[in-house]
Amino acid sequence: MSASVAPRERHCASYHPRLRRHSLRQLFAQVAAPQYPLVTADSEVGEELLALCQLDLANRTPGADVRKDAYAIARTDENRRRLEQSDELVEKLPGHANFRRKRRWGIPRFLATEGSQKGLPLFTVQLPAQPSAALWPDTEIHWGAYLDELEWEPYWIVRTDYGWRPTFAVLNSFAMRSVLWLPATYFYSANANLLIPGRLLPETKYDTETVMRWVFREAHRLSSSR
Repeated sequence: MSASVAPRERHCASYHPRLRRHSLRQLFAQVAAPQYPLVTADSEVGEELLALCQLDLANRTPGADVRKDAYAIARTDENRRRLEQSDELVEKLPGHANFRRKRRWGIPRFLATEGSQKGLPLFTVQLPAQPSAALWPDTEIHWGAYLDELEWEPYWIVRTDYGWRPTFAVLNSFAMRSVLWLPATYFYSANANLLIPGRLLPETKYDTETVMRWVFREAHRLSSSR
């Protein structure tokens, strides 16, 4: 490529920078950054990543298997190895049987060497509609994760005097698992034994404000006891 020609840059629409990641034990200033296929004209790996990102976005159905198309795209050794290791994680990472069946195949994922995001897709889903600024000023995105299904889920949150909370008033079981990065087995056990405050009996729903105050109180307790 001529030195006088600037590289082309094309961005996958699913990228969102500086993704905040919070868990029950690590709720403070956690930052995660899913990879971004910054594509230049001379990057075969990047061109493939962009195509794989688009394939991911077009196949969000739980249990989708796009291995045939993905491996047809991934001709470079680097991307093919990532796909092979990603599908190995889909097969081997533990999780509730009912939700493991929803894992998608042929999707580039964070690998075993890439920290707490292991098994989650390399590319993120589109953001939900932003809540009314009149009701919820200064919102930001929190990236939740379904650890059993191995999927991202974004939520709008606001900062509070105790930490942060999602903008909706009630958390159902799916939101609880993803907002707090809880494995399904742990959540169902805690729910059955009424270990998490704020449950709106008899349903498996929780008052958001009560839960999030409890989460941060427990997080501070755990951090101070180390």
